[in-house]
Amino acid sequence: MGIESNKSTIPKVSFVMAAYNEESNICFAIESILNQTYKYWELILINDCSNDSTLELMEHYEKYDNVKIFNNLKNLGLAKSLNIGISKASGAFIARMDADDLCKPNRLELQMNFMDLYPDIDVLGGGAEYSNNKKSRMIVMPKDHQAIKNFIKKSSPFIHPSVIYKRAFIERMGGYNEHSLRAEDYDLWYRGVNNSNYFNISEPLIEYKEVHKKIIRSTVDCAKVRFKYNSSKLSALYWTLVQLLFLIKNKLHDNILNLKSYLFNG
Repeated sequence: MGIESNKSTIPKVSFVMAAYNEESNICFAIESILNQTYKYWELILINDCSNDSTLELMEHYEKYDNVKIFNNLKNLGLAKSLNIGISKASGAFIARMDADDLCKPNRLELQMNFMDLYPDIDVLGGGAEYSNNKKSRMIVMPKDHQAIKNFIKKSSPFIHPSVIYKRAFIERMGGYNEHSLRAEDYDLWYRGVNNSNYFNISEPLIEYKEVHKKIIRSTVDCAKVRFKYNSSKLSALYWTLVQLLFLIKNKLHDNILNLKSYLFNG
């Protein structure tokens, strides 16, 4: 659980979570961090000027000395909010987490054990359990750095809320690109792929809600990253079309399942 009294504890890891209008999810996400088996962490919460009860729910956790809350006076977006959170963090490692996902209880323990064994790793992600329409599936990302480097032209090689990275890495990268609105993580991985060391463990680290919203906008933002960093513009175009078709297919699949559920259960 969170630390209620020992203010002298120095966290090794800083979770950074930004939230906008996440009143239905935020407490579940925070509780999944409080229940980590690895205890040397702090949680940096950034309320991105929500207009629901997100901030009030965050404030329920102010009793913990290792939970810090910051409130944006206007909506700044995810990338800028994350940069603010990182600037407030004190850990040598930064762990990402989203307000609508859940950490597995041993998530941080697995990652920190791995980082201790392999100190040359800059960014460490992992697998996830995707849930949608009462069904789940396991996702395993490309494993070692070469596999990640080969994969990055297709899509983001990390599940963003599963990653932990060295503070030195994000500082060397200059933080997240605040102009890359829905692909700030993809942009970051591309910028570091040639001068950093990446890895994904196969174990599921989070429970990740699979939603397919803003298909065109997210495809465009990822396309901008591909065309910026991929030397082959033909390859960038091809994988952008693949991503668009994949998202449309999954969105249609979700709509069919929702219709069936309504017809047979509603």
